[in-house]
Order: sequence, then C-alpha cells, then structure tokens
Amino acid sequence: MPVSPSIELTFEEKSQLLRLSRDTLQQHFAPQTNPAASTDLVHELDLRASSILNKTLGCFVTLTLQGELRGCIGHIETPQRLHQTIPTLTLRSALHDPRFSPLTTELLELITIELSILSPLRSLTVNCREDLHHYLAQNRVGIVLTEDNKRGVFLPQVWQKMPTPKHFIDALLIKGHWPKNYWSEKIKIAQFSACHFSESSEL
Repeated sequence: MPVSPSIELTFEEKSQLLRLSRDTLQQHFAPQTNPAASTDLVHELDLRASSILNKTLGCFVTLTLQGELRGCIGHIETPQRLHQTIPTLTLRSALHDPRFSPLTTELLELITIELSILSPLRSLTVNCREDLHHYLAQNRVGIVLTEDNKRGVFLPQVWQKMPTPKHFIDALLIKGHWPKNYWSEKIKIAQFSACHFSESSEL
C-alpha cells in the first residue's frame, strides 16, 4: 500500500499561488485600490507548461479570521488548472460557504488565506478497519471515504486535531453521514498528500 507521493512547492510557487488568491479578493471587494489592474488576474503570471499554475491538482482555499475558520471550499480532483480553480474557490470560500455569512469589504485586510495543494488520489485497499488504523498510524495522509452517494474527506492537516487513527476515522465517518462505528466492505478508500501553506506562515 504505497503512500501518496508528496507535493513539494518552491517558495516562489507558494508566493505566486497566494498572490493569485489575494488578488482575486482584492479585485472583487476593492477594485478601486488598483483600477489599472487587468481583469484577467493571470495575464502577467507565468503560465508555461511547467508552471505550477498550469497543473491540474486538487486544491482547498481556507480563509481564517483571527485564527478562526471563516470559509473553506475545495476540490479533491478537477480537470481545471490551478490558475482557474484558485480564483473560483477563493470567491466561493469568501461568499458561498454555507456555514458563514458572506465576507465583507471591512474584513478583507483581516482575512488570512491558506492554500492546500493536493496530490492525485491513490486507491488504498485494506482488509478491515483495524488495518486502516494501523496504516494511518504510520502514514498521516489525507483520506477520502466513499460509499454509494456518501463521501467524507479529511485533509492531512486534520491530524493536528486527532490524537489517534480511530478518532480520525470516527470523525470522518460522522462527517460523511455514517455512524462513527460503521464499516463495510463496500467503502472505497483513497489517500492523498497535501502541501499546506498560508500568508501567515513561513513559506
């Protein structure tokens, strides 16, 4: 059961992705601060085939306010390139996360942007739930559980709040609307890694 390959980004790539997300918010909420800016935010960015902006990788955009969650929307998989998905997810996180009221202009400068760039999903096969616990004890990866029309997803950074693999899977099952002690051979498991960084961290 090989672990998902890690996603590694350079300082410049992280800075470029955060800039794109911040510019998206700035132009939506306060276009008057930079009236000469192009309406195409990626017009002057590096879009060579090798650029991170041209990669078709899953991504989550998280907004926090004074350390508290203020919005989080993402895609595990998408056919779109990051220069397309990041602006879309940034605005959805700011305006359309149903858990929060839409972001206002007054809060724009107080918001911190966090990005999680995901590796491609890799199928994970186990014989039972206990085997999954054992695997996760050694590999703190992101997990997707799917069965019929139910799905639960946890990013790797959720491990910071979970003391054991059992707690992790219990909470993931509840998120996907299963009972926490539920398990079935029909559940499909996928794993992934993520490169997580924010405006407030050292890139």
